Amino acid sequence: MKAQNKIRGWSRRQFVSGGVVAGTSGLLTALPLTAHAAEETPPVTVPVAKVRYAILEQLQRAGFRAVFADGHGPSRWSWAENLKERETRFGLKLFGVTSEVAKDWKSQMDHAARNETSLMMHYRPELVDLAQLPAARSEWPQGVGGEDPRDATAAHGKQCLQASVEVVRRLFSRAGLL
Repeated sequence: MKAQNKIRGWSRRQFVSGGVVAGTSGLLTALPLTAHAAEETPPVTVPVAKVRYAILEQLQRAGFRAVFADGHGPSRWSWAENLKERETRFGLKLFGVTSEVAKDWKSQMDHAARNETSLMMHYRPELVDLAQLPAARSEWPQGVGGEDPRDATAAHGKQCLQASVEVVRRLFSRAGLL
């Protein structure tokens, strides 16, 4: 809740998207792009593939040679599914969390559990308030999928980050990009 309120506040002040939500339907909902319209303008829904292609096209035009992208759940799988086809289409070397690297990848591997909570404690500790979780270990926090978030630490989040960065480094190195 604390993080959601902070994001809502940023979306009203910044000239960036207030948020992007990709669902299993293959549609993406983006909040308004400008701060002055954030309260009056309804969200826009477009196919995820259209947004993905527009981003890849812009990255290619900007001179990028390679892109590593990741998501969470369905968006992770959707990205990794057709990397070769998109590489050909956009002339970029594309990487993601494929079956080849999944066992070593340590970012966003659960839902609001130890992994994600630890990552947030490392990245933005002010957004994490473990006191909001039930104190009794016998009471499982609602919406959590994975190891107990009450065991999360910033140190574990840093280890997860470092392991995932190493995966990207290894992929880029093997591709001759480093």
